[in-house]
Amino acid sequence: MVDMKALKRAVLPPWLRYFAKSWRAHRKLNSIVREHGLPPLEANPLLPRKHSDTLFILGSGASVLSYTPEQWDIISRHDTLGFDYWALHSFTPTYFVLELAKIDWHLECMVQNFAARPEYFKNAQVFLKDVDRHDLTTIRQYIHILRRYVGSLELLWDAEIPVNTVNEFEGALVWLDRLGCFSNNHSWAVPRNRASLFLLVNLAARAGYKDIVLCGVDLNNTDYFFRSPSYLPPANGICIPPVYQSGRVHKTNDPQYGQMTIAALLDTFDRVVLQPRGITLSVAKSSSALYPRFPAYFG
Repeated sequence: MVDMKALKRAVLPPWLRYFAKSWRAHRKLNSIVREHGLPPLEANPLLPRKHSDTLFILGSGASVLSYTPEQWDIISRHDTLGFDYWALHSFTPTYFVLELAKIDWHLECMVQNFAARPEYFKNAQVFLKDVDRHDLTTIRQYIHILRRYVGSLELLWDAEIPVNTVNEFEGALVWLDRLGCFSNNHSWAVPRNRASLFLLVNLAARAGYKDIVLCGVDLNNTDYFFRSPSYLPPANGICIPPVYQSGRVHKTNDPQYGQMTIAALLDTFDRVVLQPRGITLSVAKSSSALYPRFPAYFG
């Protein structure tokens, strides 16, 4: 019996399969948007809200605890994008991306954190990613819960670039770039692969940010700011998520899980997409595993 999925993978190039995934995701997400009365899907959702040329992407590495008040002042004067566990930090970002899969680690814990900080999610623009990976019952359940706490909720229209090697990834990027996939007027899903961080850098590039700074993207350890002895919860009743990372380095950058590390993906994306557009990608601190390939914004 012919394996049709294997046949498609062998015959269709990754960039063409990405477009197919993008179309299927749009069809599914659009039905959810209509059912729940959510804002229409946007291929470039950050652009209408963009107020600076620099975007700070806020990760959850322990290094963020070392930032000085002066550095936080600089960050606060630009657009900011937090994701996942950044909700446990006191700084409220311009945008917040919540990965639907991450909600599932402990529903009661998530709801407890939302209830403990009612002002936090009421003031941030929240995007929900990876929605199309779940069944409709699960999606309805989480949207129902989130709308009780979130002031502005939108679904992210994202789709995977289906590749298994760095060479395949680079080839797919070249074709997608030729077809305008990374321009700010593109009308296809935001590409994703390997980690949320790659998708977030894509979002920033589409919106036309000239400088993208990765904060708390340490990757050379599995330390989170909210597990540090010096961490001060921003409100009473905060629930800390269970440990899910093991090993000495972050799983998304560990070669034992495959050559498609986030460092390799960002290196390729920088060469193929960002540099030709004059976009600078940097890390906040030289302690990041991505330094010195990417310069340190604060040193």
